[in-house]
Amino acid sequence: MQLSRKQIQHLHLRAGFGISPHRLHESEGLEARDLVNQLFVHSTIDQPLDVIQYPLDNTQQGVMALPESMRKTIKQDLKEQVKDLNLAWIHRMSDTEAILREKMTLFWHDHFACRVPNAWVQQRMNNLMRSHALGNFGELVSAVSREPAMLQFLNNQQNRKKHPNENFARELMELFTLGLGNYTEEDIKESARAFTGWGYDQRMEFQFRKGIHDYGIKTFMGQSGNFDGHDIIRIILQQKQCARFVTNKIYRFLVGENPGVKRLNTLSNQFYTSDYDIGNLVKTILTADWFYSEEVVGNKIKDPTQLIVGFMRTFDVEFTDPKSLIFLQRILGQVLFYPPNVAGWPEGKQWIDSSTMVFRMKFPEYLFKQAEIDTVLEANPDGLPYKLSSRKLDVIVKPDSFIQFFTSTDRADVLKEMSDHLLQHTLSAEMMDFLLDQVDAGEDLTTQKMAFAMLLAKLPDYQLC
Repeated sequence: MQLSRKQIQHLHLRAGFGISPHRLHESEGLEARDLVNQLFVHSTIDQPLDVIQYPLDNTQQGVMALPESMRKTIKQDLKEQVKDLNLAWIHRMSDTEAILREKMTLFWHDHFACRVPNAWVQQRMNNLMRSHALGNFGELVSAVSREPAMLQFLNNQQNRKKHPNENFARELMELFTLGLGNYTEEDIKESARAFTGWGYDQRMEFQFRKGIHDYGIKTFMGQSGNFDGHDIIRIILQQKQCARFVTNKIYRFLVGENPGVKRLNTLSNQFYTSDYDIGNLVKTILTADWFYSEEVVGNKIKDPTQLIVGFMRTFDVEFTDPKSLIFLQRILGQVLFYPPNVAGWPEGKQWIDSSTMVFRMKFPEYLFKQAEIDTVLEANPDGLPYKLSSRKLDVIVKPDSFIQFFTSTDRADVLKEMSDHLLQHTLSAEMMDFLLDQVDAGEDLTTQKMAFAMLLAKLPDYQLC
């Protein structure tokens, strides 16, 4: 299937964070399969984030062996460094060629939502999800189940034979693999027993503590045995409902709507028979004719990360003060590494309310004109530095590469070409005339192009991808 310009843009918005006019021009005339293969080739790069260094040496000494004053300092440093990790990932997404890998890492970051005030373990888990982002789901869920960040967040460090803690076992099934209603309370109790002893040591490395593990016979989903956590995951993966649940979430993330029963059955059966090959499922979705249909193109509200990173990639935006980038994430409702709860962030229309919509539509003015921001944030529960030094964003916008691509000397043609690139829906003739009237025709064409770009990015249509 040969893709139109609009369909190529659609692919790069869903599988990444947008495409430059220059790259779009180079991609014209290519088949969907060729373009998707390019995305996969670029995403063979698996470059881990390496921002946070472990605070101790390579001995077996753990934090708890240090004096109390040093422990407090290290703990506070690791909490504050979550900001550095957040910013590093945002910048990675804004300039990487491996956009599909980063986009799917963002998906798994939400799917396996985890919130702990320790940048070292957060970085480890983020890199783990990046490594497995297009790999095997069974291997991914097994690895996540051994990550100290998740074990700490869901209290499995406290899960022991005499006092089982069911938090991890419950969320493993409800949110990560099967979905609500596809297991019993007895399954939760028995699987919690199987995960007893799974924890971490003083160096925040996985540790199986056999002295507190329950070695008794467990009965889980109709099977009985001396099960441990590996067995529970193996049995879960045997359930076709697991493939169905995960397929549905990936579909909604990439396509933006719930699939019909027939399509979900086809995709989830493929996912199951491929032994949970994530890349295979993603490629099937991205190369399907229905993925490029009018019903799908431009039907998805941009999440805050998509919106911010999209601006950064399109207009070469540089935030000179990190607090500005944290501020934007907070006000738009998605601070990376700080999900609201274990269920992750909202989706779709839940991203938009009266205040966030107003801010989204003013956002281009805050960037292009450095207009004053009149929005006030509530108290900050995370301790992240977000207060601005002034009522403006500390930002440099360098849109030259973008606006110089549009070479027509006719201002109406420039506006039309820009709107075709920035928006997924075609504007009416009346709206085009209205926008032309907003810009002084006596200004030089470069100034007009800047004004057109800002006006288009302020439209409600720009919130869609």
